[in-house]
Amino acid sequence: MHDVVALVVTRAGILALGGLLAGTAAAFLLCGALRGFVFGIAPTDPATWVSGIAVLAAVALIAAWLPARRAGRVDPLVVLRSD
Repeated sequence: MHDVVALVVTRAGILALGGLLAGTAAAFLLCGALRGFVFGIAPTDPATWVSGIAVLAAVALIAAWLPARRAGRVDPLVVLRSD
């Protein structure tokens, strides 16, 4: 069970990291356009960037971990016999 969960979460983490890097780069390039939409903070505020990235990474890993945990509990023989 642990191997299945680790494999799925690792693969999802790699995909999430790629998406976070691409999204962060795109958002940083568009900071000038965001100045009119954020009030009270600078568009390049480090605390806001870090907290936003951390929340998105946590959501991505939880979204991968929950179904992987459920799939890891299933007996492979039962799955193969159902086909």
